[in-house]
Amino acid sequence: MSKETTKPTAKIDRLKRKILKRCGASAEFDFGLKMDSWRAKFSLYQFEAISHVYIDCGHAGKFFFFKMAGRVFLGTKGFLPKETLVEKISNDQMLNIKNVEEACEGYEQLQLCAICNLDINLRAEHRINKRTIDNVLEPFRGKEGLFSDFVQLLEDFSLYELNPDPKINLADGGKALAFYISMHGANEYNASISAPTIKAISDIVWKDYKFFPYENLIYALSSNKIEYCFLEIYKCMELIFSVPRVLELNNHLVQHYGGALSNTFTVKDLAVACSKKLGWRRVERDSIKKLLLDCVCEKPDFFDELIDSFSENKEIFNLKRVEFEEDKSGGGRKAKFDLDGFVDDFYQVRNQVAHQFWSDDIKNITPKEYDSLICFVAKIIKVIYEKYFPGASSVTVKDKESKNSPIAVATA
Repeated sequence: MSKETTKPTAKIDRLKRKILKRCGASAEFDFGLKMDSWRAKFSLYQFEAISHVYIDCGHAGKFFFFKMAGRVFLGTKGFLPKETLVEKISNDQMLNIKNVEEACEGYEQLQLCAICNLDINLRAEHRINKRTIDNVLEPFRGKEGLFSDFVQLLEDFSLYELNPDPKINLADGGKALAFYISMHGANEYNASISAPTIKAISDIVWKDYKFFPYENLIYALSSNKIEYCFLEIYKCMELIFSVPRVLELNNHLVQHYGGALSNTFTVKDLAVACSKKLGWRRVERDSIKKLLLDCVCEKPDFFDELIDSFSENKEIFNLKRVEFEEDKSGGGRKAKFDLDGFVDDFYQVRNQVAHQFWSDDIKNITPKEYDSLICFVAKIIKVIYEKYFPGASSVTVKDKESKNSPIAVATA
């Protein structure tokens, strides 16, 4: 038998053995493939794994990007059913996504690659014990059973072909792309989140911010209560609460001792050292105020929009909008705003979600108001992280003049 014939067959056999072993099947079990499945134009020699992305939460799951004969494919596990996903994102110009159908050349080979790399197992009801597994797999003793029948016994997974915008660097941005795709499923789990809020959150995904907990964005969008969505978004701010004070410390060290930070000793390193070695604990209310102080001047409309959205709520954020007055010291305009009152209300919301209050002490907040608050935090996060941890977008925009391109819109 020729080298060209034996090698693809051997590779297919190795994939099959790996999948069957994971399912608890002994060496006597096997399944048959269509004769042309490995002779198709797709070749295992042309297989190229791009990236595995694990998003460990209930409704997102696992993503596997790979190439076959130069075409880009995506396997997903624990995500939306393929019909729902494609319906949601079929018009997204960044992805150009479509289902991989049985008529597709090399269909079984593509399925084998996805099943193997997504760690797909038998359905839970089929692997209660060894006897259950043997009974379920009995039709596959030898090569009597077909692969298409074997797939019906497995956990759900989906397989898509992508023709992503060429500006997306999959090798570096596979994780960002997986998060971006996950955003499309947000309303499947939390119907209270509005489209503008999802957009504000998804805008963060394409930013390569240092130390940012991107998983929290998915936890937020897949939360079954909008209050928990707010808490997960809040945690993204919480991570850098100590940064303003750490920078103040560094400024002091610069003035008196030449500084502490360097290319090898970052803001994060200094913050961690202060916490672990000195027992330095941040004061959350004070930290929130320091983070928001510059935002009031830079983005007053963010604060005004939030206050307006709470206009019918007499218990919280019952504040005046941001006003400006001339700075008598010659420093230009100065914001006139009750930031202390704003921070008190903001922190009150965080506390009543994170802790158990007496019912009389809980401020009534509607889902629509929570949505506005989440949108505010998502927008503020971009301002804060751009200031303290500026990063290049994981999507390379080749044509910066094309403001209407989907990439330009997504990264604006």
